[in-house]
Amino acid sequence: MFLSDRRAVRSSGEKSEDQPTLATREGIAESHLLRGLPPDQVANFLCHATQKAWEQGVWICREGEPARHIFLLMKGRVRVYRATSEDREILLGLSAPGTVFGYEAFIECSTYPISAMAAQASAAAVWDSDTIRRLMLEDPRLALNALEMAVDRLHDCENHYGQLATLPTAQRIAETLAQLASRIGAKTNGAILIRDLSAQDLADLSGTTIYTVSRVLSDWHRRGVIQKDRRQIILFDQNALLTSHEHN
Repeated sequence: MFLSDRRAVRSSGEKSEDQPTLATREGIAESHLLRGLPPDQVANFLCHATQKAWEQGVWICREGEPARHIFLLMKGRVRVYRATSEDREILLGLSAPGTVFGYEAFIECSTYPISAMAAQASAAAVWDSDTIRRLMLEDPRLALNALEMAVDRLHDCENHYGQLATLPTAQRIAETLAQLASRIGAKTNGAILIRDLSAQDLADLSGTTIYTVSRVLSDWHRRGVIQKDRRQIILFDQNALLTSHEHN
């Protein structure tokens, strides 16, 4: 189903895979990029992709590099960062299977505004920029999906800026945690487990400090809304979470 690209120059920890696993098929099915395309068109689209895999902690693309590839995450998880003027990497998001990143490859002569790192062993379908632009010209449904994804991302940014300007800090943290639970959480015994999430991660995503996040999480832990550990949070009651800011 995928093209093999043995000539690709790979970062340390990057490897190529030729056959999709069950997990990768689930990633394909969840992707907005392929929404509404019949199976034969999906197969044709994927025939033009290379499947690549990265070990945990390996950079997939770096901010400022030429945007030569677009990525459809098929398994694993990706952490998206942007550098500050103080050279600190701020976490902007966590991507689950089905997510597309590297949108800038849709546009000629663009660069990546973000860096992406494999948060765990991950694999993606990868298209070079020339190929993805040609396929979009050939298939209006694919081009429309790409436009819808770009608009959705713009709306997400607008909503985030609106929350930063109007919501109390505790409410922003609660909204962020609820979104993470929906996007990357795993249901377990009636609760939702969010793995590989530090207090600093949550602070970056909520636009606040690690000290504020630690104080708010400790309060929710004490009231039984969540249980926190060093790198994971168990959410017991999402409704209580979304109203918990009233107590802070």
